[in-house]
Amino acid sequence: MTKNNLLSVLGAIGDLSNDGIFMISRRRNHLEYVNDATVRLFDISHSAFKHQPAFFINHIIQEDLDYLQTEFDRLLTEGRIENVEFMVRSHNGSIRNVSSNCYMIENGKYIVGILKDITNIREHENYIINYGAKKNTLLDMITHNLSGPLVVTMNIIGSLEGMVKTHNLEDMTAHIRLIRENVQHCTDIVEEFLQEEHLVSEHIYTKKNRFELVGKIDTVLERFRKAYPDFQFVLIKTFDALYFSTDDVKFLQVVNNLLSNAVKWSPSGSTIEIILHDEDDHCSITVRDYGVGIPNHLKSLVFQRNSPAGRPGLRGERSVGMGLYIVSKLVALMDGAISFESVENEGTSFTLRLPKIDTAGVPLAHQHKAEERERGHSL
Repeated sequence: MTKNNLLSVLGAIGDLSNDGIFMISRRRNHLEYVNDATVRLFDISHSAFKHQPAFFINHIIQEDLDYLQTEFDRLLTEGRIENVEFMVRSHNGSIRNVSSNCYMIENGKYIVGILKDITNIREHENYIINYGAKKNTLLDMITHNLSGPLVVTMNIIGSLEGMVKTHNLEDMTAHIRLIRENVQHCTDIVEEFLQEEHLVSEHIYTKKNRFELVGKIDTVLERFRKAYPDFQFVLIKTFDALYFSTDDVKFLQVVNNLLSNAVKWSPSGSTIEIILHDEDDHCSITVRDYGVGIPNHLKSLVFQRNSPAGRPGLRGERSVGMGLYIVSKLVALMDGAISFESVENEGTSFTLRLPKIDTAGVPLAHQHKAEERERGHSL
């Protein structure tokens, strides 16, 4: 197909499409075709700039440039890249999310790309993620605040029953029995609701998204600081930002659960830390508390379903023995691993290790092993 024929076909499609369409000549480093949707998406202010790739690249946020260079190298090797996401900044400072598919054609002479504005989709997903994280935090807070008074009420009822038996007040005994049954019913509702909430999540489809790890954790910590003002929540890291690919909904649920457990087993005024490590083919997230710790005889039971390791929290919070079991299931769905270290009366650290994944869904650890094998063969 001649260049003119290509431009004719792309022009016909580009005029009809709301998506960005472009074709670039590799030899000339020149945009042979750009439709109006692409110009609007990148907020190119003057038509004279629309054929110069540099003016489009200048609108891509700095944090995504290295990532896109890696994807471009993959395009040159594989001939196509799909569902590559990045962000562009308009002249007014607003950010738009873009998804791109690119293909090499005519023996590598040209690159044809399709650009989708997915800003609204990402905003909706972020709303769901943030709402889910807020809801989980709220549920944990309500449970902690509700379970304590209910436990106290049950103890008072026990004392009253003893007094009633002494005075032989049969009618009062009947009323107290009703109160006990009602309180137990409320407690059962809370436990069943939390158990169902967690059990459903472990069967939900795992969707890998690219997101900025530090920002997500900062959002969660801010909510915990508001919910538990008596605690100090500290984020320890050696980097300002880390882009990561995994299921962010399940990731936030795991972090919420680990933080809630840390609060549950730590006295008021304690410090709870989240420690982030970035390594070659994985990253790790550690939640460390300085609370009561886990007794040695319970350590092997921590991740069991309906675990007998479940104990009342320091403020009377009841446990259904499901939280860490669900956490372990969610971590497995993300192809990660979770471990812990604990010393009784000194504290506990849970460490979540998640593999880094490239945009094709291949763990970097697998790539590194393949590269090592290839180097071995070349020797």
